[in-house]
Amino acid sequence: MTQVTFYQLQDDDLTAAATQLITSQYRARQHVLVVCSDQVQGEHWDEHLWQQPTDAFIPHNLRGEGPPNGAPVTIVWPPVSETRAVVVNLSDTTIAVNNRTRQVIEFVPTDETGKQAARERYKNYQRAGCQLQFQPLAKETNNG
Repeated sequence: MTQVTFYQLQDDDLTAAATQLITSQYRARQHVLVVCSDQVQGEHWDEHLWQQPTDAFIPHNLRGEGPPNGAPVTIVWPPVSETRAVVVNLSDTTIAVNNRTRQVIEFVPTDETGKQAARERYKNYQRAGCQLQFQPLAKETNNG
């Protein structure tokens, strides 16, 4: 069964929050699929991950780039046909889960429109039979 965790953003800094969680999943040796709203957002994330400090580098590729077996982190946008054990959803749409998806990471922004979109995704995952969890996102205090 897929575990979906909704993280409550404290300050709407999705970039910092998502980077923190992508990094922690990579360090746990998980293969991560980062789902963006569109190619522009995907390219933004590609550039953002390249800008990380050397000691915090996350090997990643945009969809279709890189080695045949892929990088530990793959950035995609709709239509999403790729699958990984861990999915970080940066889009406003519900991720189609399958038997290979163990964990989906979602975010709940502080603005009402974003909260409503997150509520709809929550309902969709609930209907899909996923295990759901909600928690505040703890600020990372140490990169090590």
